[in-house]
Amino acid sequence: MTDVIPALKKLLRQNGFGFWRSERGDLAHKSRHAANGVLEQAESPKEF
Repeated sequence: MTDVIPALKKLLRQNGFGFWRSERGDLAHKSRHAANGVLEQAESPKEF
């Protein structure tokens, strides 16, 4: 499985969202399911 976090951050930035800071445990479940959950909360179409 590829690391989806960089692609997720890029997609969110392209849609006007910002990434303020990373804390320990930030997006701990680095999976496409977690990425799609973030996109759902951002009201963006699922990509992963």
